Amino acid sequence: MQLSRRADYGIRLLLELSMLPEGSRTSTEEIANKQRIPITFLSKIARQLAQAGLVRAYPGLGGGLELGRDPRSLTMLDAIQALEGPIAIARCTLHPHECPRSAFCPMHQVWKKMEAQMVDELSRITFDQLAQAETRAIAG
Repeated sequence: MQLSRRADYGIRLLLELSMLPEGSRTSTEEIANKQRIPITFLSKIARQLAQAGLVRAYPGLGGGLELGRDPRSLTMLDAIQALEGPIAIARCTLHPHECPRSAFCPMHQVWKKMEAQMVDELSRITFDQLAQAETRAIAG
């Protein structure tokens, strides 16, 4: 299993915004240059995150992007679900009615357990924690 490029870039965008002083904004172009992400793709991701309420976008001169939520309550799970939808390791766990084996398949329960563990872990990691770790790594 691998995160999509969209999720990777979206998480990096949110991390950059989390590292800004509270109430500060930055441009999509600045983040794109710093993170080496294509600006057109990052702009689409920023719009998707804004629609989910995770980012606020201000157009025009003096505009830019800022976090839409407190980084202490914004989690990796929030970001991934906003960009990718629900966490699902296998199609049968997301749509059990489509699999004739889901009621008795031993793997169905394994996948459900793994998903629950992943959701639990991702819901514990906040962007404030990630920003602090990034700051320590840069200072380090």
